[in-house]
Amino acid sequence: MKIAVFAFLLMTIVVTDAIYAITGIRDCPFQKCLDGTFCVYKDNGAISCRPPARVGKKCSLSPIDGLYVQYPPCMENTTCTGGIVVGMCQPLS
Repeated sequence: MKIAVFAFLLMTIVVTDAIYAITGIRDCPFQKCLDGTFCVYKDNGAISCRPPARVGKKCSLSPIDGLYVQYPPCMENTTCTGGIVVGMCQPLS
């Protein structure tokens, strides 16, 4: 009986790891974000890869321990202006 329980637990772990290995199931910071996306921490506890913010959208100035807080950084040819953590994307002048 103990062997059956051990085998069941081992199979559960293997299957769980296989499911998490599927791309998109386990997101950053466990897996690196795809090129052009950034690891963003939301206030509800969600952490996921997000595309860069566009002009006129909220942005984060820089990552903290590898995570952007609430918003991703701005896309190319724009700059994040405003507060220390959250700003607005503006076109470069």
